[in-house]
Amino acid sequence: MLRNTRGQNLDQKLEKLLAEMLTQGFENAPISRTSVQELLRLKSRSTLVGRRGEKIDAARAAQLKASGSYDDGKRRRLLLEDQNEILKKKVEELQNARDHYVEQLLTIVQQLQSKGVNIEESLVVLRPNRP
Repeated sequence: MLRNTRGQNLDQKLEKLLAEMLTQGFENAPISRTSVQELLRLKSRSTLVGRRGEKIDAARAAQLKASGSYDDGKRRRLLLEDQNEILKKKVEELQNARDHYVEQLLTIVQQLQSKGVNIEESLVVLRPNRP
């Protein structure tokens, strides 16, 4: 017979669930006490009060802020501009990482060519329009 989740085990599951829901975003997994209760398969919300309730509320606020909304559901221009700046930084980081990996690939290809390996035959499978 399965026992209900309690104590520290419940706290760990709650934290893991909230982290997953935060990464999925507000559109895919909105955080509320009811949704957390259902996902944890709890029979009563009475176990989601106090510290656990505060964790859920904080996660909900963070999720709403990340989605560009506040608790009242309205979007704020300043928040959207902040999100835009964050996304611009992420794009720049990803472009730098891409450039770094392309440089590494080119170095590998040059080293293989200097050893006499025919790269064209090896990479033909990667071409989108193979003859």
